[in-house]
Amino acid sequence: MAYAGRSPQSVLKQRYFSQISDARRRPVTFNLTFEQWVWVWERALGPDWARMIGNQRGGYCMARFGDRGGYELGNVVIKLSAENRSEGKTGRYNFSELNGILSLPT
Repeated sequence: MAYAGRSPQSVLKQRYFSQISDARRRPVTFNLTFEQWVWVWERALGPDWARMIGNQRGGYCMARFGDRGGYELGNVVIKLSAENRSEGKTGRYNFSELNGILSLPT
């Protein structure tokens, strides 16, 4: 994907809408606003999170606990893409990484 000349905000919005589209195609509900989606990523990976997203080696993805339910607060976790793929193939899910989002900060 070429990002030259585009604002970082527009690149992030494209990634957000791409995830919504991918979820609909499967079909999985996606109940995160853009602001919640950004907050989940920042909370899990810190301020430089956008560079870490992807299927490449060492890249991260947003996954659902047990690969069930929709993408929503309380049911998502950020994990390595390779780990998520492996769990999907074996059906064994690692719940030791509890960086799932339970509620927005007040």
